[in-house]
Formats: sequence, structure tokens, C-alpha cells
Amino acid sequence: MSYDYTLSVDGNVAYKDGDTVIYAKTSAEDANPDHVQLYNSYRITRLAALKTAVNGFLGQLAARNAQIADPAAKNRAGIVTFESKAELKSRFTDDTAALEGIVNGLTDLGGTNSAKGLKLAHQLIDEDKRANADSVVIFFFTDGDPWDGDEAIKEAKSLKDSGTLIYAVGAFQTDDVNDLTPYSNRYMQAVSSDYPNAAGATLSELGERAPDSDYYMNAADADQLAGIFNDIWTAISSKPSSPIATTTESGMERGAVTFTDELGEYMTVKDFTSVVFAGEQFTKKTTETSEDGKTTAYTFEGEVAGNPIYGTANLADLVVTVTHGEQTDTVSVQVPEQLLPLRLYSATVDQNGAVSTTINDTFPIRVFYSVALKDGVEEALANPDEALAAYIAANGETFTSNKYEANAELGSTTAAFTPAKSNDFYYFVNDTPLYNTENTNDPAKSVDANGTYHYMRTYYADNAKHEQWIAVSGADANGKTQTGANGNVYVPAGTVRMGLANYTVAKKSNVTATATAAIAPRWDGTAVNVALGNNGRLAFAEEPAVPTPEPSEPAASAQPEAPVADAAPQAPASESPADTGSNVALIVCIAAALLCAGLGTLKLARRGSTGRHAG
Repeated sequence: MSYDYTLSVDGNVAYKDGDTVIYAKTSAEDANPDHVQLYNSYRITRLAALKTAVNGFLGQLAARNAQIADPAAKNRAGIVTFESKAELKSRFTDDTAALEGIVNGLTDLGGTNSAKGLKLAHQLIDEDKRANADSVVIFFFTDGDPWDGDEAIKEAKSLKDSGTLIYAVGAFQTDDVNDLTPYSNRYMQAVSSDYPNAAGATLSELGERAPDSDYYMNAADADQLAGIFNDIWTAISSKPSSPIATTTESGMERGAVTFTDELGEYMTVKDFTSVVFAGEQFTKKTTETSEDGKTTAYTFEGEVAGNPIYGTANLADLVVTVTHGEQTDTVSVQVPEQLLPLRLYSATVDQNGAVSTTINDTFPIRVFYSVALKDGVEEALANPDEALAAYIAANGETFTSNKYEANAELGSTTAAFTPAKSNDFYYFVNDTPLYNTENTNDPAKSVDANGTYHYMRTYYADNAKHEQWIAVSGADANGKTQTGANGNVYVPAGTVRMGLANYTVAKKSNVTATATAAIAPRWDGTAVNVALGNNGRLAFAEEPAVPTPEPSEPAASAQPEAPVADAAPQAPASESPADTGSNVALIVCIAAALLCAGLGTLKLARRGSTGRHAG
């Protein structure tokens, strides 16, 4: 997990609390009765306390970076100071020694032009932010009310809207940071991520507070200040991160899992009926078809709790598109990262080494839609064109709701996503030694393409720490390793894990004679494409039709409607139920979406029909 941090530091020696100007003591010898001693512990001055706290934070940053071999994955920090003007002291860098030198050289100046400081921090982020950074965090430190509070809050909102997290750290004479009576508290709350939509410092302008938020902290003394920076580091370094990467698409940054489902030939989507999120059904939606009629977009309405990483989310961000082809339709459902149903795995190790683990419950997101024959197909059966005649010759008068490929290895319905490099199911997140055998005293010195090697994987589960040996073929490891100064071979952090194809799951049985794999993940460059096997058809026995003197009318256009959640076709007692596999993508920590189409086949009842199909 890598972060970009911006330290915004106020160089003020005086501050306003409402209309009152308060001056800080300039030294331990300052006897002016109008000056306030902000930090009493060890007679440390305000700036000295700040330097100690920030350098402690940078020390933790350096320790974490020492465990990361990939330079592009290291945590970085930059420094902006502000008083009557703002100054960029350092651009983003992982050189913590250089940053500590800058911090140690800071001096007290005058003024509190926080808007200029935040604007300069925003400029630094825009210019230097890395695309692969998990988060961008600003530490905003000040001990005085600003000259330009509304302007500072406006700039802070712009930063928060772009995804930047803002911790506001104050040094005010307040006992309760959540008491919104003092202006200083309202202002700091508005700047921080406690109030993501704050437009000003009045109570009416603050807006709604973010759930479970604690981004404004106040330090009454030097020890508290050091503790605050330590708490912030703990919160950030243990914060769960998205299992998928954020990519730039149409000028917007987003991460998503995209499900693609091609319908059977001559089938079309009639409607998207509902979305079920966390067990709650949403049906209100708008529909928009492109001018050329080639695509239809469905936008659902509803605010939901979201997941442990992103919190509140909106179903309007679920991108549902149907592309209308000449012979069939293709459904695409793009589930953004904030709507992914994540299972959060947490592990805590106490000072005695005891481990406790928890896993939260979650529900899949389900998207329901109905399908039917394209207009005119049923009538055309009496006098089919060349293409339809060829289809009937191969399939009879049976039409499948989803694309049908007999005895294919992989299903045609797919889930695609780009894993985050912090996702240790798909990537090595630390430099990992290879061994010739399952013995840490037998390190590999080289890699033979014909050999087999091993690495140790450590994980936490069931309230315990576990160590597991993983075998790797030399062919898979070849070209992906480096040799350390000690001559031992290791896999560098940021390398994709080998053997993803080993997670292919075969169907227990394949009575539908379709894809043999229920789920099959494959790397496609830096993305993972998961083939899903639930695209079957199943014929059921039926009593022979009783002949009648008159030809039967075509059956009503029975369109396979979306099934009730988790419903499955029931086979006759004399048959074994079809195992059509799973419709859930293999994504660690993600209970992926279920695309619930009207699974099955449609048999038109015409003269001479002796059977029906369902699936």
C-alpha cells in the first residue's frame, strides 16, 4: 500500500480565536502575561513540538518504505508551509532524511493564510500525484484562525472532491473538538474530511458529517501532538485498500469490475427490472437509448451504505449498458469500486503475540434483467432467411437466453478487472525469497526453467498466524526474479503471482454440455479476465404431445424472465440437476456481482413439437 502525503504547516506565532488575538510564548523565558504557553511538557516550544511529531511520523514512513523494494511503490511526502504567504518546501519524495532536514530547518514566521497553503498543496498533488498511489493524504496543521477561512474551506472541499483525505490538527484552547460553538472548531472541522461537503464554517454550511469520522484533532501539549501523528499513522497504515486498481477512463479516475454477457442468437434484452444491494431491492431507474439505436443505458436510483473502504455510495454509479447487435444483444454491467460488496478481513496481534481475526458479512450485488426473442423472429420461422435457416438447421427451433457454446473450455460470460498492486492474492507485495526445497535454510541461487521452487506465504486466519509453502515452476519464475547482494534469488515486490490458472474450477458435472470450467481466471496484461461457466441449456423430458387435427397456434411469446434471487431450474426427480457452475468472479475480498438474466432456453411450440426446454 503506497501513499502520497502533504504536510501543510502554519508558521504563525499568533492566532485569532474569534475576535480575540492570542500570542504564543516565544520561549521559556517569555514572561509576557498576554502570551499563552501552548505546550507545557518539558518546556518545549510549539514549533519544536511540531518538529518532533512530524519527524516521528517520517521515521515510521521510512521504516515502512524499507520493506518495499519497488521504488514506484514507496510512500512519499511533500511539505508546504504557510504564513502570510505559502511556500513549497519539498515536492513529493521518499527521501525521509531530506524531509527531516527541511522540518528541522523550519522557523516561526507570522500570519495564517491557510487558503494559500491549501492551494499550493493542491497544485503539488495535481503535478506530482502518482497514478498507482492508494491514497493522497494532507496533514493540515495550524494554531490560529485563518485570515481567509471561507476561501480555505472552499479549497479544502475541492481537494476532498478529488479524493484527497485531509487530517486537520489544531493547537487551540478547546476541551472538545466536537463542540461546534467556537469558530476554531467549526473551521477545522470544515477543512477536515469530517465534513466532506462543507461550504463554510457556519452550522448550516457544514453539511452532513461523514460516518465514523475523526479527522480533526487538537493538541493541548507536545505529548498530545506526538500522539496525534502516531494515531494518524496507525489509522492510515492499517486502513483497508481497494482490491482493484483505479484507472483513468474518459478523464475520470475509477476502478471497476466489468461483467460482460452476450445473449443467445436472436435474443434481446426487454428490460432491467431491479438491482439488489445488501439485500435491498431497487427498481427506480431511467432508460436512455442512443440516437442511432445501437445502445441502451439503464441508470438506477438509490443511496446505499457501500463498503468498508468507500462508505456511502449511489447506484447511479452502476453503469449498465446494452449493445444491440444484428443477431443478438450484449449486456455490460460495470460495478464501480465503491459499490463492490467487499468482505473485510481484519487481524490484530497484541503485545503477547496473540492473534484475533474477524471477517464481516456481506451480500452480493445482483442485477436482474429479462430477455425475449427479437421482434419478428417468431413470425420469420415460417419463411426464414438464409441466416435463420442455418440457425434452425443447427439448433432446431430452440433459442437460448445466453450465448451457447457446446463443450467449450471456458464460458463466454466474463468478469474483468485490474487488481491493485497492494492485493497480495494477485501480486507479491514484499520481496519474497525463493527456496530449492520447503526449507528456509536452502535458498535458491539461480532459477532453472525445468526446476521447481518454493516460497513461504504468511497469513492470518481463524485467530492464528499461518505459514504456507507455495510451489512455483521454474518456467513461471524465469525472468521474474532478482538476485540479492547475498546471492539469493527473490521475487521483487510488485511482481504478479504465478499460477493464476491453478484457480480454475471445473464443474462437478457438465450435463449441459457447455463450458467445462465453472470459473477460470487468466491474466490479460495487467488485467484479470475471469470466464464464468453459467451459460448452459438443459432439456427436460415431457409427456408426448397429444396430436390434434388442427395445427397448434404458436405459444405466447414466453420470454424468460429474471429468476427470483438464487432460484434455479428444477429437474425431474428421475434426473440429476445440472451443475452449471458459479456466476461469481474469483476476486479476493470481493463478493462479486451476480448477473441474473433469464437463464434458460426458449422452445417455440409448433406443429410436431414433442419436447420443451428450460435451463
